[in-house]
Amino acid sequence: MNGLNDPNPYGERALTNNDPAKPNEAYFKHVDYVVNKAEELGLFVGMLPTWGNNWNKAPGQGGIFTPENAGAYGEFLGKRYKDKPIIWILGGDRPVENDTHRATLKAMALGLRKGDGGSHLITFHPPGGSGSSTWFDDADWLDFNMRQNGHAIDFDGRYDATRADYARSNPVKPVIDGEPVYEDHPVNFRPKELGHSVAADVRRPLYWDLFGGACGHTYGHHSVWQMYAPGRNPVNGPLMPWTEAIDQPGAGQIAARPRPDRVAATADARAGRFNCREEHGTHERPRRRHPPVHRDARPGGDVRVRVRPGRPGVLRTNGCHQGARGNGVVVRPADGQGRIDREI
Repeated sequence: MNGLNDPNPYGERALTNNDPAKPNEAYFKHVDYVVNKAEELGLFVGMLPTWGNNWNKAPGQGGIFTPENAGAYGEFLGKRYKDKPIIWILGGDRPVENDTHRATLKAMALGLRKGDGGSHLITFHPPGGSGSSTWFDDADWLDFNMRQNGHAIDFDGRYDATRADYARSNPVKPVIDGEPVYEDHPVNFRPKELGHSVAADVRRPLYWDLFGGACGHTYGHHSVWQMYAPGRNPVNGPLMPWTEAIDQPGAGQIAARPRPDRVAATADARAGRFNCREEHGTHERPRRRHPPVHRDARPGGDVRVRVRPGRPGVLRTNGCHQGARGNGVVVRPADGQGRIDREI
């Protein structure tokens, strides 16, 4: 949350004296390690040169990038990662509110181009409910548009806007949804009223985006961006450490192929080799207003499935449904009144 001044785990900050002209070599050696590890795994890194508050705040309040210094910083990054699998993402969840913001971002983009010789794609990460086309659709440096359709779970005008970006013809550019609703995220940032998103909420925007013309879709989990750790309870905090997010149902359902360590669980589910039992007890997070119902079904372990009342969902008539999702067993409520709040 304070990336300029909070060091990485090795005690290094990105810039010396928060000066964009003085990158800290020790800090970027660790960035090198991350980029190289991603390359070994066949991954591209969507790299933000800076988060948005460092160009969308007044100097002295966190805003350090200007039209005068952003270009040199961009050139430094472009040269350093010229031959690496990078996609540059300018912006950082902030709107472009004036000509200075626009000029700063342009200078940074042109610096990246100068440094890497144009070897990487560049886009812009906008704030919620908007897209890069609002400010930069005709910019030569913007290779494709990005939307942040945000953390609502209903189809509304923002998904129509994905289609509108796809239909733009002067110039023609692809569009991707870089931030639809994350799994287990407070719906509209109002957890007490609306609860948290579930796997089905993650799947629907994928279809809305792709059938609307998007060239791709992003999966995110609330625990990852909150960087939750045991003993810490951030605002709208997640229900688990970030390291467990990859095991969540939405992640497994959107993945191109099942994780190898889940294949055995899937086979067990198909063969019916699991025990299903019903418990009644006190919910660990009563402020989410779930009824005290836990259904456990997983080979060799107990996993609680929480049911949220009063909202539509896919239901089964039996208490335990044997389902193979590529990431384990699916358990659904039997009362006909609830909606799935967690699929395992």
